[in-house]
Amino acid sequence: MIWSTVHTARKAHYCDGCARYAIKPGQRYRKGKASPGTDLINEGPHWAIFRECADCATRYGRGHLIGGAA
Repeated sequence: MIWSTVHTARKAHYCDGCARYAIKPGQRYRKGKASPGTDLINEGPHWAIFRECADCATRYGRGHLIGGAA
């Protein structure tokens, strides 16, 4: 199972898409969770949490989910 929501950052966050601190306070970002055993996303035994900045969301065709261009 994969779960995803949109948040507005209150502090800087690391983006798991571009591997840098690209999410700054006040910016919208996508936060998701993947249950254990989810194909290729989370092969481990615990829930995985990931964050994605607006640039990465747009690059991978998910920009519309956080209010950016698709």
